[in-house]
Amino acid sequence: ALRRQQQDSAARETRLIGQSPFMQHLRETVARLAEAGGDVLILGPGGSGKETVARAIHRQGPRRARAFVPVACAALDEARFESEMLGAEPQGRTPRAPGRLEAAHRGTLYLDEIDALAPALQARLLALIEVGQIQPPGSAAPRPLDLRVIASSRADLERLMREGAFRSDLYYRLSGAVLTLPPLAERREDIPALFRHFLLAAAARLNLPVAPVTGAVKARLAGHGWPGNLRELRQFAESHALGLTPFDPPAEGGDAPGLSDLVAEYEAELIREALRLAQGNATQAMARLRLPRKTFYDKLARHGIKPADFRPG
Repeated sequence: ALRRQQQDSAARETRLIGQSPFMQHLRETVARLAEAGGDVLILGPGGSGKETVARAIHRQGPRRARAFVPVACAALDEARFESEMLGAEPQGRTPRAPGRLEAAHRGTLYLDEIDALAPALQARLLALIEVGQIQPPGSAAPRPLDLRVIASSRADLERLMREGAFRSDLYYRLSGAVLTLPPLAERREDIPALFRHFLLAAAARLNLPVAPVTGAVKARLAGHGWPGNLRELRQFAESHALGLTPFDPPAEGGDAPGLSDLVAEYEAELIREALRLAQGNATQAMARLRLPRKTFYDKLARHGIKPADFRPG
């Protein structure tokens, strides 16, 4: 039963949710990369799902039965690098602690925020993964090391490489295949399904009934920019599962928004979303909303919305 729960949890962690053209293409690409077995570099803003994609590649590939070992490169410094990556000697009754490389043997090593690693440690890391063997502290002889390496970064590694802040040899070692994930705001049609997924997961974990998705919540989903991407959306879903309001509290002495205010806000956000999808084309937005021309423009005036604000450039 425990193993089944772990498998179900792993499956949830690696689900690539959404029906946007990007997500459909991403699922196909992940399946191809998983079977190909090479190293992968995943680029994208913070919270865009880089580790989820890395886990999906691992889970769908031939190493799925072996470990997926994440390493937070931002937390590694000169003092901790050797013990974290190679392991630590036994201390009294404490047995030897295996390092991340040893744990990832025949599995996948995931290097999160690889750009945060100091150049000297970049060179050390490259030497360790290139040689194909490892000699943990206290071992009499080297052991073979067979890894798939997946790295991620929110920075432009090619620019850092040109500036001398990232080693070119490590970049070319990691970038056999490069995936670039967009911010959530660029695939807004996936937001409702993602929110529902996070809400169901939060309710199950907290042992709570699933909270209804109100008009106010839909307005927030449609209108917010989500600069924190999937991480921010997950936190919003967990707040909603706990019954917390999605809006800032009213000013002291003020009243909470009434029904008419919430309906007006929801209407305005639906119009903005239609214009976003239509890239500012008012005729297409009208058709999407099934509104007559006069009604549509009356609502634009009432809410202070300008189609030109949604046109590219």
